[in-house]
Amino acid sequence: MAHAYALEAEAAERYAEFAEAMENHNNREVAELFRKLARIELRHSEQILEEMGWVSPPQPPAGGYRWEGMEAPESGDMSDLHYLMQPHHALTIAHHNEQRAEQFFLMLAQKGARGQRAPRRARNGGGGNRTRAADRGMDQAHAGARPRLGVRSRSTRALGLNIMDVLLPAGWAPPIGYANGIAARPGRIVFIAGQVGWDARQEFHSADIVPQFDQALRNVLEVLAEAGGRPEHICRITAYCCDKPAYLAARPELGAIWKRLMGRHFPAMSMIFVSDLLDAPGKIELEATAVVPD
Repeated sequence: MAHAYALEAEAAERYAEFAEAMENHNNREVAELFRKLARIELRHSEQILEEMGWVSPPQPPAGGYRWEGMEAPESGDMSDLHYLMQPHHALTIAHHNEQRAEQFFLMLAQKGARGQRAPRRARNGGGGNRTRAADRGMDQAHAGARPRLGVRSRSTRALGLNIMDVLLPAGWAPPIGYANGIAARPGRIVFIAGQVGWDARQEFHSADIVPQFDQALRNVLEVLAEAGGRPEHICRITAYCCDKPAYLAARPELGAIWKRLMGRHFPAMSMIFVSDLLDAPGKIELEATAVVPD
């Protein structure tokens, strides 16, 4: 049940962070929806405290809670956000989070869960109302909170490498999908030239930006691997794109590709729109700098 409480509390915090990010980018409708989701998850954590008779939240075990992934199953990924997202995008994220949480608790139930009842029975409508009125305390608690740096670049910390720090000056709005700055530890510096969306034979297989981005990023990682580097070693990426409308329309798909190839690592990034690229029919080109530990 302590794991259940941690799962709900972390989900509430993450949705509040999502709301703050959307508010900073003037997407107020989606921000309000994420705030509502945060209040719902907060209420779930309170229900667990009430059911267990706990006066205060349980102390986490030494080293923190251990999840199969880097974070709790119901904590959404910041890389799922994009500036132009609509309410249905937010609800899709919430639905996927709920499915992961359900799978987690089913796993606990199958293992016996130490003889305790599997929590969150309210998911199927059998344990009480899932919504409540607005909680001003929840909103106010997060309104002035400084975002946690680790939310946006956890891969190196999770692997125990600690080779770089994400830089975010106090009072700055948190960036979505990138870092404003990276401070890297000493290591082997790798410079990767601009990579376009062609294969090893320098042949394009599509004129569309999505498959080109996928191939270009794979090319960056393949060059990096020649120096013994991995995605989490990348400190900076500069992207050049000659089709801004196509890029904006494809952002959710590009985000999914990033998540699949780069995980939760977000280096310092710049996006530059240009009139054209040298290699036709190239739509996007990626260059990168990495620091590979000695």
